[in-house]
Amino acid sequence: NPTRASGPTRPWLRELYQLLAANPRVALSANSAAGAADYAAWLGIPADRIAVVRNACDPSFLRQPEDATVGLVRRTLHLDAGAPVLCCVARLVPQKAPELFVELVATVKRQVPEVRAVLVGEGPLGSAVRCGGSASGAPSRCRSSWSAVRAGASAGSPRRA
Repeated sequence: NPTRASGPTRPWLRELYQLLAANPRVALSANSAAGAADYAAWLGIPADRIAVVRNACDPSFLRQPEDATVGLVRRTLHLDAGAPVLCCVARLVPQKAPELFVELVATVKRQVPEVRAVLVGEGPLGSAVRCGGSASGAPSRCRSSWSAVRAGASAGSPRRA
């Protein structure tokens, strides 16, 4: 619910949502059961009033990129050819907890030392979570550059076959 998001508070928002929820022609939805339950509790309505519509990806949209595109993206991000890569794409805000990705990188790196990581995103936590600094042990193995990702990936943007 909005009280968990960073940014300015909007006290009128809860009342607006409640008015909308009371209208039988309005359907509320969330992308997770936890989100639906959180909004229902915040609004004081039964949880079953909020449908869960999970995020999805149409696999027909995905295709294996060409080797040249993979090479370009790896070079742009200074990733060794063939090295395993962990990637996180998210807004870098408290609500998304990007520091958990940094912790994951450190954990995986203990088992797979050659792993590299790419953190793609922007937000107020950007400088705090960029590859975790020395605490995670991952700074030399973690790249984070939205502009570099856009530049490298633009040559191989996904498209329908």
